[in-house]
Amino acid sequence: MPVNCWISDFIFSCLSLAAGFFKDDLQGAWSKFSKRIWPSLGMIALLFGLVLLGQIFSNLLMGILYQIVNLTKEKGLNQATVERLLTNRQLFLPAVFSIVVTGPFVEELVFRKSLMDTGRKFMSILLIIILQALLFAAIHMHALQISEFISVIPQLITALIWGIFYSKTDQIFYPVTVHILINTIGILLVCLIWDLLKSARADFSFEQIPI
Repeated sequence: MPVNCWISDFIFSCLSLAAGFFKDDLQGAWSKFSKRIWPSLGMIALLFGLVLLGQIFSNLLMGILYQIVNLTKEKGLNQATVERLLTNRQLFLPAVFSIVVTGPFVEELVFRKSLMDTGRKFMSILLIIILQALLFAAIHMHALQISEFISVIPQLITALIWGIFYSKTDQIFYPVTVHILINTIGILLVCLIWDLLKSARADFSFEQIPI
């Protein structure tokens, strides 16, 4: 079986398992979402704006920290891994589906829905918001290096925003939708820059993309 086939099967299995496990919760959340579609879309737009502001703040903070520790700003290993997957013809479609659909969906169900709903029964909401954000950032690290700790600041800040928003609204489809939007825009920008630079230079290498 080709590599892309078994990877696709694995990704689809993860998505199906998550959806089945949270079936009742998802049906209830979708019912509330669909009954108030315009207010729901407004909340999504608000959350999207907050995440963008969080990304701007994250990049400013990263720049300051890189200067303090005297390191050159570089891509984290997580981003480098994603870029390598996107350049592999066999893995391109499974990678895109994983990044755009499976990843956001499963991560939100695990970190916001499952972890926060369970954790708030045993600790304060503030503590569980911080804990889920730290764990979310940790899974995007690939090494115990200072540069890696700094590189996951955007994930940390974004997870804090999603956690606070979910705790206030109790609607999982808000962070799921925005997570999907953010990842989709990120892939589109990467592919656009890749295509433009490839057209401009014959010796183009994907690792040269300044993201």
